[in-house]
Amino acid sequence: MGTQRNSTYQLRPTFLLNPAQRGTWETHLSVQQDIATLTARCEYNETAKAAFHRVAKKYLRRLAATLALPKGSYSIHSNQGGIAVSGEVTLHSEHLHLWVEQSCIGSADRVVWYRGCHGQKDYTGMVNHAADASELVDTPRMADLCRAVIAQAEATDKRLASAA
Repeated sequence: MGTQRNSTYQLRPTFLLNPAQRGTWETHLSVQQDIATLTARCEYNETAKAAFHRVAKKYLRRLAATLALPKGSYSIHSNQGGIAVSGEVTLHSEHLHLWVEQSCIGSADRVVWYRGCHGQKDYTGMVNHAADASELVDTPRMADLCRAVIAQAEATDKRLASAA
């Protein structure tokens, strides 16, 4: 017989929940754990850093699928960085450059940075945007934010091509 924690971290026996509630509680708990993993400081902690990179990659793969990016048109890679930093996990496509990292300044929740770009070799790109961990784990919401910058980058590419 299992137990689970609700959003206020009170233990509840899982047999008391009907199957629909079990899925909802388990999903909610999993997402809350992922947000905690993405925002927990991981410098000087190899285990926390590995968890941070694993969870970030999971959500970047989901985001790529939600955006319907064709395989081979994007890359997801991880740079562990040194001991004093979180490192970053990056999704880079033809018109989107998004990375997940913990900043040593600013909000601990603000871990996602993204911008439009012009190809996978464009590392400076367009204007930076920031998002919280809670937006990253809300894949449809993050996809909508990314679609807006992708559309801007595509429009810029069309203007540049027509001017040439």
